[in-house]
Amino acid sequence: MDAKVELIVKPQLLRSIGKVWNKPLSPISPLKYDMEGQAPVDNKGLTEAAICDKDGILQPLVRPALEVLANARTFSRIYLTKSPGNIFEYIVYITPDGKTASIVNEGGNQRINCPAAIEDVFVGLGQFVGASTLRNCEFAAELSTAETLVVSVLLDLQRKTYLSAIADDKELGPVSITKDKFAALVSENKPDHQWFVSVFKEMLDVHGTFMEEVVPVALDGLISKGLIKKEGGFYSLSDNLQYLSRRMLLIERFITVTSGRLDEDDKLALVGFTCLQSGINDILMADAMKGSARLETISSAKLLDYLGVFMTPDKLNWPGQSTKAAPSVGRVTIGSSKRP
Repeated sequence: MDAKVELIVKPQLLRSIGKVWNKPLSPISPLKYDMEGQAPVDNKGLTEAAICDKDGILQPLVRPALEVLANARTFSRIYLTKSPGNIFEYIVYITPDGKTASIVNEGGNQRINCPAAIEDVFVGLGQFVGASTLRNCEFAAELSTAETLVVSVLLDLQRKTYLSAIADDKELGPVSITKDKFAALVSENKPDHQWFVSVFKEMLDVHGTFMEEVVPVALDGLISKGLIKKEGGFYSLSDNLQYLSRRMLLIERFITVTSGRLDEDDKLALVGFTCLQSGINDILMADAMKGSARLETISSAKLLDYLGVFMTPDKLNWPGQSTKAAPSVGRVTIGSSKRP
């Protein structure tokens, strides 16, 4: 069994490691960090971090970890915002022969482990997201880009109105607006992961002014799917989505999961999903594709299952592989939902 390697380095030191590695680097290698920069190799930093000896030669002990980081062909990244300015980031890299190394962002430092620190990280993630099989609201829908943003407007308005009612000690029912309001509310939204419109605009790569002419079709689609109601010229959320908005008044955690794999021509295929979490039993997962999105509430236990699979991306069935009727996330298929 290969010896375990653990290193603590500053992010900017990765560039120096890549320089002294002096061999070809994979397009996804973290050792390519700022390789075009003109700063000289930080020999002192490499020595103090026990990466190199006093003569600038790589230490034999660190080579197994650097081999993985230099030659990785697959990676998975979990990015979790626990509170404003409080961020957790974990990336695992995998070589074609199955060797792994991971990088965890810890207070501005990068902790490198080889083999990847999967078990410890998984346990830590469970402490944040929970491990309940329950979900307070059951909801799932396949939506177009316009439908996603239009329903998000109502969800955000309902959440804001509930929050205002709580502050003013008032009872408040459904919020309703006319169709001419939707486009402006989507377009005026500022980047902020607290609001659904902002999150889904980012995920669906929507920029600039939202086209007013797509709103009527989106509203008709949402009505046919039972997600919104129309009374007179006013639109409001269905009872189920009103309940969802009440359950998700404040977003406590924003989680993005991405996995990538290089093909033989070094073209990178990317898959992933995003989760907004208000509590252990209130999680909305979003899987964005070109021109559409799937929104679904999931339990924290199911989220942990998905995180476990993406932390070991060899379990993913990528396009072209046998799916064996397994559940899909991020345009790939989950090959196994067992935790690491």
